[in-house]
Parts: sequence; structure tokens; C-alpha cells
Amino acid sequence: MQVTHLLPSDCYAATRSIRSLVKHKANFSRSLSNPILYLSQALGLINLSSHLIQCHVNNLFLMANSSTPFIQRLFIYRLMLIQFRFLIPIFPLMVDDWSLWSNMTIFKCDYITCTIAFMISTPFHLQHAQFSSTFLDLTLPGHTPSYSCMSSHVFKACLKVLRKRHLYYLSQLMAPSGSHLISWTAYQTAYIAQLEDKRGRSLPHKWYLDIKTNTTLPGSHDQLSDHYVCPPSVTSSIVLLPGATTTQKNRHWLVTLDGNDASLFGKQLSIQPKKDTCVIVHWISDCHSSPGDIIRLRPYPGCDAHVSFPSACKYTAVQPRCTFKISLLRSMILPTNCERIRQSTLEVLSPYTWADLSITVIPYYRRLNLLPDFSSSSFVVEDDPTVAPLVDDQFLLSSPVPLPSGSHYHYYTDGSLTNLRTTEVSMGWSWVQLIPDAGYLNSVATYTHGTIRNWPSSTRAEAAAIYAALSVTPVNSTVTIYTNSQAAIDGLRLCASSSYSNSRLFYKTTNFELWASIERLIYTKSLAVSPVKVKGHDGNYWNEFADSLANSAHHSDMAPLLPAIAYTCSHPVRLVYDNVVCESNPRRLFKLHFQATFLKDLLSLKRFQFVYCLYDIDNYVVDWKLTWFTLNLSPAYDASFQASHATRHYTFKFKLFLDDLPLLEKLKVTRPNLYIDLFTCRSYCDRMEDLMHLILCSKQRSVMHQILQSYQNHLFSKLREAGELADLDPTPLLRKLSSLSCWTISSSNWSSYALIRGCLPAIFIDLFVELSIPRPSAMKVVAAIHNHFIQKLRIRIWNLRTYDKSKWEDVMNITLKLKTTLRPSNLPATSYVPFSSLSPPTHLVTSRNFEVDWIKNSMIQDLPCGRVIRYYVSIVASTLGYYAAFALNLNSCTLVVSYYTRLSIPPDFSSSLPVVNDVSASPPLLCDSSSLPSPIVLPPGSHYQYYTDGSLINLGTPAVSMGWSWVQIIPNAGYLNSVATYAHGTIRNWPSSTRAEVAAIFAALSVTPEDSIVSIYTDSQAAIDVKGHDGNYWNEFADSLANSTHHSDEAFPLPEAIISSSHTVRLVYDDVICESNPRHLFKVYYQATYMQDLLSLTRFQFNFCLTDRDDYIIGWDLTWFTLNYSPSHDASFQVHHASRHYTFKFKLFLDDLPLLEKLKITRPDLYIDLLTCRSFCNRKEDLMHLILCLK
Repeated sequence: MQVTHLLPSDCYAATRSIRSLVKHKANFSRSLSNPILYLSQALGLINLSSHLIQCHVNNLFLMANSSTPFIQRLFIYRLMLIQFRFLIPIFPLMVDDWSLWSNMTIFKCDYITCTIAFMISTPFHLQHAQFSSTFLDLTLPGHTPSYSCMSSHVFKACLKVLRKRHLYYLSQLMAPSGSHLISWTAYQTAYIAQLEDKRGRSLPHKWYLDIKTNTTLPGSHDQLSDHYVCPPSVTSSIVLLPGATTTQKNRHWLVTLDGNDASLFGKQLSIQPKKDTCVIVHWISDCHSSPGDIIRLRPYPGCDAHVSFPSACKYTAVQPRCTFKISLLRSMILPTNCERIRQSTLEVLSPYTWADLSITVIPYYRRLNLLPDFSSSSFVVEDDPTVAPLVDDQFLLSSPVPLPSGSHYHYYTDGSLTNLRTTEVSMGWSWVQLIPDAGYLNSVATYTHGTIRNWPSSTRAEAAAIYAALSVTPVNSTVTIYTNSQAAIDGLRLCASSSYSNSRLFYKTTNFELWASIERLIYTKSLAVSPVKVKGHDGNYWNEFADSLANSAHHSDMAPLLPAIAYTCSHPVRLVYDNVVCESNPRRLFKLHFQATFLKDLLSLKRFQFVYCLYDIDNYVVDWKLTWFTLNLSPAYDASFQASHATRHYTFKFKLFLDDLPLLEKLKVTRPNLYIDLFTCRSYCDRMEDLMHLILCSKQRSVMHQILQSYQNHLFSKLREAGELADLDPTPLLRKLSSLSCWTISSSNWSSYALIRGCLPAIFIDLFVELSIPRPSAMKVVAAIHNHFIQKLRIRIWNLRTYDKSKWEDVMNITLKLKTTLRPSNLPATSYVPFSSLSPPTHLVTSRNFEVDWIKNSMIQDLPCGRVIRYYVSIVASTLGYYAAFALNLNSCTLVVSYYTRLSIPPDFSSSLPVVNDVSASPPLLCDSSSLPSPIVLPPGSHYQYYTDGSLINLGTPAVSMGWSWVQIIPNAGYLNSVATYAHGTIRNWPSSTRAEVAAIFAALSVTPEDSIVSIYTDSQAAIDVKGHDGNYWNEFADSLANSTHHSDEAFPLPEAIISSSHTVRLVYDDVICESNPRHLFKVYYQATYMQDLLSLTRFQFNFCLTDRDDYIIGWDLTWFTLNYSPSHDASFQVHHASRHYTFKFKLFLDDLPLLEKLKITRPDLYIDLLTCRSFCNRKEDLMHLILCLK
């Protein structure tokens, strides 16, 4: 498998059966997202696609950095072959998009290209050590690759032709001016001699037409767009024709260049058209010694490049002494004074000088030399490695005091690490050179310090100090390193055995690039290094001095930074994440990357969107490490808690965390053939049963409060015990814990919902840590307390709910056999969208971890690499768009009258307005104009029995809805539970539970035949016939129907035109028919108008600043009640006191207190503008200043 590339889709198909089996064994629903299977903290199933990428990249990394020079040369050769095969003018490791080649057969068969292409989907990429990260584009300067200016399908189709013509760059098809594309006629004349077909035609190839379309301006005669224009080259006034235009009949003098770029002249003898070559008679000239003189040609007696041409006598009367074979594509016709060579011809003259011709001939000869840049192929690790670049050559580090050759150098080195796991993390290093008894103060000859970045650890800082000291040490020296780090001493001993260059396991060592550079310094400089262990912070003057230097490097502007390019070039190829060179196990880094991706996908599901709502709750930050630890912790077994109990507990805990409990809303999606959309909570509260409703259900609310209070008390007791052990007062911490919002349950309190789901806050651990409890111990304590809470939740709420649900399923004939039977394959796809009582956020929010790259931060800041990387991932806030807002659409009818006939329509007096004379007249029946189900027809005069019910939800919100339903009952008629038929629908406007009940009665009577006896069973108006929610099946069924109308697309809305046609004239507000006291409505309307005018005043504009404050919404009923409330009178608070109190209260509300700024307006003759607050703060005195005044 490690040499086989499978697409992600192939891996997904190959492991489908395994995923299904694992979900079945884990008792998870099949709809559960797959990331939970691959997370190591959950089921830990291996993802085949990510596992293959890890293996392939690891293999390629080891091949590129092999300790065998032959393998390294082979790797470079393979990259060169990829460049040639795919016509890539840049280094393959730097291609950002392989889509042009990914569908080609040669691409799919190439292991290296497939591996490099797979890495494009990750933040990782391979980089050659000799390339700087700022110069990734290795194309020739000023030249555009041909594949970047062609369509992908044309490039793929013409790849062989382009490779045969060596057309790597657009500049090979440009005119000398650099602003135009050469015409097809010029190209076929100058570049290719034979392009005609059998009929003598020469049509442009489609690759040329595609380049022309993409690079030139339409209708501009091949003028290039500004993006592709190149600066014009030096041109000559001399015009020479290309040698490719010559034929066998017209033989000319030709000029070209030889392999040493020297001029080559000759007379054409014969032509090989298929090879674009010809044979010439070689003549020479002294043009290079006298470039300003006209060219004089004379016969050449012979040279080493002579090619025997026996048939030359067929083409010339003079037997040639020296003949050459040259390319017509690189030759030009040279004008001369002699067109034919005779026996008496000893010299031939050209009217031009070489200085004039070289401007034209040399660029023409070299125009096809723009081949891909294979400069990287020169970098191959030889048997004797090159010296790594020294630091002091580039970064002005202090050099040691020079000693005689072969002397002994003594260095004290130390490292420093501060602010670990924060953005201000810093690593400092230092070395101090000692020369005992040399007259220096305390024997310190010189010293230096600096910093190093990425992969923070104290060992890395110590190694950086050793590297800096060795890099400035002369060759052939003996060095003694004094350090207090045992890890640094162990690393130096590994360098002695060449563990970082000759071992296949070097990549499994942290900081392997830095240690490899130290090993190369020791080898190339022939240094004899001996480490000596010094006890840290034990009074050693030189060690303390080095430690002070390392600490001072964090805040010193003079401390140089060790650049990554100086110590990461020991291996030919390095792995880079974003712009950070990876110095840890590549396979482990890829595993962490995919684990973070899986967790990100898991948290982007709708069931985890409550995490977004915690963004503004600073005291509830989810600690994912604690969360996963608690989920995986299994309680100990005893006589009362056996292994089977632990298994159920573990399953319930994970299903609660994943919101995968078999609640009704979940079952409606997974088994729509058994659980219809009309079912609601069985606790007689007519709510859709999801997890939030299970917590907030009125039947279990008191129990849930008791369980949460027990949870809080348990934490209190453990904190008190920790305080006694630490001899600290835990009262402030207890007060802080009790103030958390997670202890109060409500539909808008997301922290309590998160706590019950199992997403635990970091503050639980922080409180124990503040009492000197180790973090691992604190995690065990919190996990045990939370498991105890889960056990209580399962026993006291979930088990009782499961028992009630089982009884209800028995009544509905939903047997165990039906539930365990597979879902029918012919079941139509449901369009049901599961209801959720989680109210949508009022505005789009962004997670506190949005767009945070935790893997990169772990490299730079050491956010715990093996832990937090897996948990803290960026959450995409755009998934919140899943929620949709409900809008209430009011239908309106518009009468359109033709403008032309508007004056020709006389008023119609043929009929008067309808007058109600007959009391028995009834409104039109609903069944006459609708598709509402009719009742089962009985014989005339029969008895019709209906159960009716109404439902009202979201009262006082824009999403208010009223539903109605009726159920026809025919006892002992053979129908299931005597239900003959039923109907449900909605009604709008004037929401109330009574209106919903009346609408159900109206809908039932409107479809009942005439002359019938009707019995209406309803639980409205003091329970006339039926007691509501008392187990009556038909009443419960009618209640479920009424509740289901709120979210059903098939629910029938009662049209207002029918229910409001009983009176002749009706009062309408906007487009809503008024069904309340008109006098009361007009009074409310004018009161609202006055209130609007009041709040539009400038003094009340502060209300607009409260629109984005969800926690401060003004209750105007409470406000007016408080303003009009008068305290009771007594001896200390008399009537005149109450009058003053009432006046002050209203003036404060109306901002009408006689403050200076108010008096300046009302009495400007008495209060001038210069007056300010008399409290010596020189501020203008208004109401806000009165509140904020320092006095």
C-alpha cells in the first residue's frame, strides 16, 4: 500500500463496509458523521486516505534525504525527468497546481508526481534546501511558461508537439520588439521548413491559436497584452533571412555559430528537409579580430569537425576541403558578392561587418536555447559534504579570541525559554569563551548572545548556543562545551556517531535539522568536541554569566536572530508547513494535521453549533482536552456498578455528547416509516422533542435543577478539600464557581446546554490549579464528578423517559421487531427537516478560534503539540447560515383597471349592497373551494362526532403560529382506534388559543353535510366534554395534529375571505381584518403614535445604542408602571415629600432637570456659555456629567 496511490473517493468506497460495521457495533446511528470514527480520542479508526498520504510523503522525504549519494542523485534525476515529461520549466517541488497534468496517464503512473500533487491539498510542501523561501519561482527572468498562457485541454493535447519543439516559454514566440507575437507565417518560415500538407497548405496549429487567443489583444494584429509584453532587445538595421527558407535549388551562403559561440560561415551544398539540417562548405574569416571591417571569407583547409561528404561533387565543381552539418533553424542567409564557387575563387566579400551581423545572428541562434532550468540538478550530496554556511559570515556574531592553530577552546553555553505557549514565546542562547590565566577578568575572553525561533523548547535553546559557538570556531580545534543540559550532552554524543546524517531514523528526533547542522560543523571543521556537565544555578560564575546573557537576549535589540536558512540546509530537501521548516517527525505532523481536520469537520456539524453561542461568555471556554478525557474515562466496577452498567453508561455519555440519543426528532429522520411528523413530546407539553426540550421539559425541570445543584455541591466539596490541603481559603474560588452561568437552565443559556452535553469549561481545572492541585489530578477529579452527573441524568431522566416512550410505542404498535427491521428500500426520500428548539443566533457570530492555525502556533508558540492541536481548531462561522428565519407572508389581492377605460365605466346601480335579511343564511362552505379532506359520509341525519383542538406557539414573536385540527370518530366501525379521517391547518392574525380552538370547530362544521347531528369534543372552555392531556387517545391525536401544522407544508390555511364574510362591512388595518373592539384599536394606535414621537426626541436617542445589547432590552410596561408608582406615606415620608419625589422622577426620566446646559438654552440671559460644572472639573454640566462627575 505504501507504493500505491488511491484517490480519496477510492479509499472512501473501499472502507464503506468497515465504517458501517463499526457504527453498528458502537450503537451509533448511520447518519452520524464519519469524523467521530477517525478521531483518536473517540473510536480511533484509521482513515485510509490520510494514512496513505502520511506514508507516501514520509517515503519521499526519506528518499530525498537518503544517506546514500546514489539515492539522492536518483531523486534529482527523477525530478529532472518530470520537468521534461510534463514540460515544466520550474522545479517540480514548486508547482502549486497539478490540475493540468492530473488526468494524464503518465502522471497517474508516476509515484513522485502523485505524492507531490497530494501534498497540495495540505499546508505542507517539500522545499529544496538551497532555494530561498522568497525566491520560489525558478523560471528565467522575464519569461512566461507556455503552460500558463494556454488552455488546459489544449496544453494536454499538444504536449508532445510542444516538447518536440522545445517550446517552454512564451518568449520563444515573440517578435524581437517584445510587444507582438510572431505571425504563423513567420513562424513556419523561420522555425519549421516543412509544414505544408499534400496540397501545399499550411494551417496554424491549435496550440498556436490558443496561445494567440490568450495572450494577444483582439483585432490588434498580434499585439501582446500588457501582462506579457517584454522589454525590447537591441535591434539591428540589417535584415537577414532565416536559413530555413532556402531550398535545394537555391543554395546560399549561411552564417551561424559553433559550439563555442564563434562565427561559422559556409556555402550550402545539400539539404535534409525532414531533419531541418544542411551540409555546408566551411569558409573562415578574421571577423573576430577585426569586427569593424567588412567580412572577408576564404577556404578552410580542414578541421576536427570535418564531416566527410562523398557526394559533394554533385553540387559543386570544386572539391571541398572541409564540410559541416549545421541546423537550418539556427542559420541565416549571408549576402555576398559571389553566388557560385569556382576554381579561381579565393576570397568572398560580404557588405556587412561582424559588429553589425552579431546583433542579429547571436539572438537568432540562441532563441531556441530557452530550456527548463535544471540548475537544481547540480546540488547532489557528494561523499565529502560541503560546509554549512557559518553564522558569523552573515550575521555579525562576535568571534572568539583567536588562539594558535590547534589550540583548546573553552565555551560555557546556556539557553533560555520564556512565555511558553503564548504569542510572546522567546528562546535565547549565549556562549562565553574562557581563557584560564590569560589576564582577562574572571578569565572571560569574549561572549555573545542571540535568539532562535520556532519549535520552542529549552533543549533547542541549548543546542542553538552550541551551534553558534561551533560555527565561529576555527578549523582543527579542540573544543570543550560546558553546559547544564543533559539533553544537549546526549545530542552531542549522537553527533559523534553521525546519527543525524547516516541514520534512517534521524527524522524521528526533534530539532533534527539543528543537530544535523552541528554534526556537519564538527565533521567539516575537524573539531574535537567534548561536552562537560555543569550543575545549573549552583554558584558557578561562568554558568550564571551565560544564563544571564541568554535571559537578556529576549529583550535586547542587539541580540541577533539565528535564521532558519543557516541551520536547515544540512539535508537536501526539507519539509515546510506554511513558512516554518518542520524539525519533527513528518509522519506525526501529518497525523496531527488530519486529526485537527477531522475535529474541525465534526464541530462544523449543526449539532455542535451551540459552541458558536459561547463566543461572548468569557467564563465558559471549552477545554477540549478535559472534554475528551472525561468522555473516555470509565468508572470503576463494583457490586452496584458492573461491567454491563459501565457499557451502557459509556454509550449514553457519547451519544449525549454527539446529540445522537434516539429522541423523536432524530427518529423522524432515521425511521420516517415508523415515526410520523405529527408526533410531539409525550409529556403533554406539545413540543418537538429534541435534546434541548428534553432538558427544559416541564416534567423534568425540577429534577434537572436538583442534578445540577448536586453537580455544583460536589465541586464545592472537592474545592474545600483542596483548600485544606493547600492551607488556602477557597471562598473566592467558590464564589467564582457559583457565579458561572452554566448552573441556570434556560432556552437561551448555551453554557448550561454545553455542560450537559459534556463540553466542559477550562475554569473547572483552573480553580483546582490555583489551589496547587496538579492538572492531571484535577482532570481526574472533574471527570469523576461529571461521570457521576451523567449517571444521575441517565437514571433519573433518561430511563424514565425511555420507559414512558416504550409504553407509548406499545399503544402505537411500534414493536421491537419493527424497530430492529431495516428501513424499507422502497421508502420515498423524506423532505422532512428536523425541528430544533435551539433558537437561532440573533446575528452571525465568529468563534473565538476562527482562522487560528493551531498546528503552526504549536511550531511557533508550543501550544501543546500533541494535545491542543487536536482540540482547538478553527470553526467556520459560515455554517451558522443553516438556520433560516421564518417570515409571515400576508396575501393581498390587487384590482387592476385599464387606464384607457377608466372614465368610460359608469357606476353600477343595478344591485344594492347585500343586506342580511335571513338569519339562517350561512357563509360559503370551506369544502366547496378547497382540497381539505371531507369526513366519512354517513346516512342523512346521522350523528357526526369530532374531536377538535387548537395550538398556539411563539406568542409575542414574528414566528407566532396557530394550528387547528379535527378528528372524525366512528366507534366500532373497523377503523384503527376508531379514527375515520382527520384534517389540520393554520389560521392567521389575532393569535390566541381560543381562536385556534374556534377555527378547528369552524373547519369541522364547514365540511359537515346539511341536516346532521354533530358532537364536538374539545378541551377548551373549562373542559366541557374532555379533560385535556389526561390520556384520551383521540384528544391526544387531535392535539398532535394541531401541533404538527406549525412546521408542515401541507397544512391548510383558513382563508380570511371565508371566515370574515359574515358581516357586510369590515374594518381593515393595513391588510389585516380587525376582529377586536375598534375603539380599543384606535386608542392603542394613537398611544403608539405618541410613544413613537416621544422616543424620537433627541433626549431619548440613547435607546438606539441598546439595539445590539441582548442583555438589556427595555421593558416599557415596567418602566411606565415604575414611573407612576407612588410610595406609601408615613411620618418620615409625607405627602409633600411624595410630590417632590414624583416630580424629580419624571424630570429625570424626561431629562428635564435644571442643569447648566439646559438652563443655557432656556435662560441664555442669565446663564452664559462659559459656565461649567462647579466641581472644579471644567466640564459641561449635563445629565451624563452629573453621573460621571469626579466629585
